[in-house]
Amino acid sequence: MKLTRSQALRKLEHARDQIAALRESSANSPRFQYWNEQTLRLILDLFPRDSSYEKAYRELSFGLLFDPHHRPGAPEHEDTYSESLDKAVNILNDLLVALGAPGAVPSGANLVMEEIAEGPSQDVLVMHGPEDTLVHRITPVIVAAERTRIGVAAWPEDADTLARTLGGYKKPFATLVVVAETDMTPAATGSNDPPNVPEEIYDAIQAAVTAFGEDNVTVIAQSKTPLKPDQVPAKLIRVDSRGYWRKALGRLLESLPS
Repeated sequence: MKLTRSQALRKLEHARDQIAALRESSANSPRFQYWNEQTLRLILDLFPRDSSYEKAYRELSFGLLFDPHHRPGAPEHEDTYSESLDKAVNILNDLLVALGAPGAVPSGANLVMEEIAEGPSQDVLVMHGPEDTLVHRITPVIVAAERTRIGVAAWPEDADTLARTLGGYKKPFATLVVVAETDMTPAATGSNDPPNVPEEIYDAIQAAVTAFGEDNVTVIAQSKTPLKPDQVPAKLIRVDSRGYWRKALGRLLESLPS
């Protein structure tokens, strides 16, 4: 997918900024693996095959005994996970400098003019808390709809900080607020009531509605006793045991934006 200069800069900044959270993870974690694949794909979208940026990125081993990005015949590298993350920051910063410089598009860069490429966003903004298992369950649905997932850690982030973060994004194709059972406050023991939605999560949903509009925001919630629609200030898809929620989400992501 061809990007404009401004779109490329936003995606590169997002990839770089995610590295801080990855430092507490490992090369075997789903979070890192998703970021790793998306970052390489972004570099390939921006520059031709075998560019110096692609080669530099493929040389990073991230401490893996088997590096899926390593090419036969290329020299072996044994950087630790932390060392490779440091080098990834440098590569992304170099890309930001190259693409952010005023004037002509850098030689070889696969960019298009702003006025040609601007149109409905294909990004799906996924807001979530510390528990990201459900995020990884919805990712295949997003990929199947040929959308790009952008993750935003929404709570326990400060509300003002979150509002500024959301303000930095172009209106996405859809905004999904993913709420796992562990994010919510359980109902009283023995009660059949749904869990309570903490204020910080309610405020995060409201921040998304304020930033992008109510029609753009959908809450994906999982709990043994389903939430009620009036518990959240946006559309609600309940994660059920039969998988109907995947079909509902798929339909949402395949529909045209309003």
